[in-house]
Amino acid sequence: MAGLRPTEADAVMGRRILEARLDAKMTQRVLGAAISVSAAQLQKYEKGVNRLSATSLPLIAEATGKPIIWFFSEPEPF
Repeated sequence: MAGLRPTEADAVMGRRILEARLDAKMTQRVLGAAISVSAAQLQKYEKGVNRLSATSLPLIAEATGKPIIWFFSEPEPF
């Protein structure tokens, strides 16, 4: 994925990952370990700075207890 800049879709996915992690009451370190990345890398995913690998999403879904489709749905309003 070198050379590809993150898009708005990456930022939206990052916010959904953050929401899923917080719902699961997990730290970045714990979720990062579950998907074999550092807490710093997970933070970049959550901020939409780095693009998420397609192989990481199923691991994140499993670790947070969310179905994969949840990450593509609209977040609930506050």
